[in-house]
Amino acid sequence: MRGLIARRMVLKAQEPESYRSSMRCGICGSERLSPVGKLVSGVQVKDRLRLRFARPGIFRRRQTVEADIARACLDCGALYPFLSAFDRQRLGAIVDGLTDV
Repeated sequence: MRGLIARRMVLKAQEPESYRSSMRCGICGSERLSPVGKLVSGVQVKDRLRLRFARPGIFRRRQTVEADIARACLDCGALYPFLSAFDRQRLGAIVDGLTDV
């Protein structure tokens, strides 16, 4: 429970600054993108888009990173999910031991 509270505090502290940049849509080239929003991919709160990597061993856990925030293009509707600051740091810490699926 403490980890979840700490994660929320980190996200609230870092998201506004780290995601304020001019982006362009990769599909249509428009600069009209929505603000950063919470991405929910299913009915339940625990349902999130996950980036999963190959299992490092038979009895080892599969490494997973959640893409839980996104922007949408206001012209063509393309959706751009991406990692929060917390998940980017976590992925950076485990990236050396990852392999393709």
